[in-house]
Amino acid sequence: MVETQARIVPICELAQGGMGRVDLVARREGSFERLYARKRLHRHLAADAQCHAMFLDEARIAGLIRHANVVSVIDVGEDTEGPYLLMDYVEGVPLNAVISHAIDSGSPLPMAMCLEIATQVARGLHAAHELTSRDGDRLGVVHRDVSPQNILVGFDGIVRLTDFGIAKALDQSSHTSTGILKGKVGYLAPEQLRFEPVDRRADLFALGVVLYELLAGKRLHPAGDRSETARHVLDDAAPDIGNEREETPPEVVELLFQMMSKDPALRPVSAREVSRRLEAAKAELDEPAGATLVEYMESSFSDRRLANQKHVRDAAQNLQMTEPDVARLVTEMSATSRATPAPAPWRWLAPTTIAGVVALIVVVGRFGPEPSAPQSSSGVPSPAAPSRTRTVSVHVETTPSGAEILMNGTLEGTTPRELVLPASQDALTLTLRLAGHRERVERVVPDVNQRLVLPLVPSAPADVPRPRAPLAGSAMRPKPDGLESPKAAPPPVPSASAPSAGFRRYD
Repeated sequence: MVETQARIVPICELAQGGMGRVDLVARREGSFERLYARKRLHRHLAADAQCHAMFLDEARIAGLIRHANVVSVIDVGEDTEGPYLLMDYVEGVPLNAVISHAIDSGSPLPMAMCLEIATQVARGLHAAHELTSRDGDRLGVVHRDVSPQNILVGFDGIVRLTDFGIAKALDQSSHTSTGILKGKVGYLAPEQLRFEPVDRRADLFALGVVLYELLAGKRLHPAGDRSETARHVLDDAAPDIGNEREETPPEVVELLFQMMSKDPALRPVSAREVSRRLEAAKAELDEPAGATLVEYMESSFSDRRLANQKHVRDAAQNLQMTEPDVARLVTEMSATSRATPAPAPWRWLAPTTIAGVVALIVVVGRFGPEPSAPQSSSGVPSPAAPSRTRTVSVHVETTPSGAEILMNGTLEGTTPRELVLPASQDALTLTLRLAGHRERVERVVPDVNQRLVLPLVPSAPADVPRPRAPLAGSAMRPKPDGLESPKAAPPPVPSASAPSAGFRRYD
């Protein structure tokens, strides 16, 4: 389909990489306008029939993933310049920027924050791994490029994965397979480096490396010679995070040994298992992970936010937008963020990579008049009488699901649930209750459409002793669909490459 400038209006180029570029665009539906990121291949790649087809196929797969911890692909289309993707936008910066900031400041990231980030990434991965077709067949989606550059940490306390399927599509192209691993070798599982078939457990290896780096505050495999890095990944024993950060809970130490095992059969069987084990470890810490993450983002990246706001404002002025439109855009983008972990009226564009090479951090905001009626699923304002009260949609999810939702004391149903509320600047009290879990209370301001994903902490009697973490590979785990049953591994044998000191916490 060929899109006209009347519907998708380019604002400015955000970034360019070896495979393509990303533009900031306004999508117009009648009198309603909203900003998106539009990703497209370079012309010479778009002209290649195989690469063209793979880009669209993988884009459609990515568009099927609907999860709070995954950046959504809103639409796939084609115009006179070739195929493109329209992607959702959120407020945040890529994880590699968060890690770099912590290194530069000389202060390690709080333990609970590290575990919370990894937990949310695991949830997004599980949603992708379990993705099925309309016929119910599992699609076997594997990210293949889980790395800090492809993880977005939001100002709303939500962490999101980007670029599902794109690296996989490009990896199959004769034009782009050479060098596709550039800069990412240190996060690839050994089976990927050996060009063997991979499944979801390759992503768990990569997530293990990311979590290790979050906790250690440094790269596990410093950037350098790719062949040397690959040799370390293939031959070196899994590192002990306890050597870098002694206060790491024993359960997390053991989990990282398993996730970074050279043998996929010794890794956790699913990202869901990883998220549950991290949640259990985090629940034992006396740190408010969510609030800490929100506060950290607000205090650490305000300068970058202001600089990117100016970039968008200047681009809008160069397009000769009317003064009221520019003023409205600047006003909305300059609004003060709330402490409540919920989306504000403006957001940042999700950092997007092309073939996992270029990371973007771009501020975008919604411009154009605020719609005076509820939005339909297509984003087009629904007709309404002028006297009708404007409503907003608040989608509430919990992990696990099935929790009772009380809004200002009134039962509204159970999670997941879409609440339609009168638009207001007044905060409401959201209470979540689930048997066997602690009650959670949040403050929600229903001024814009928003999506809340709230983990619930299991309640545990104080007099019940906490079980010790098992040795790596010592327990049988249930197999996920499509995977062979893992075999129990023998106890680790001390060797020059795998010293017994790595398991000293379980002596």
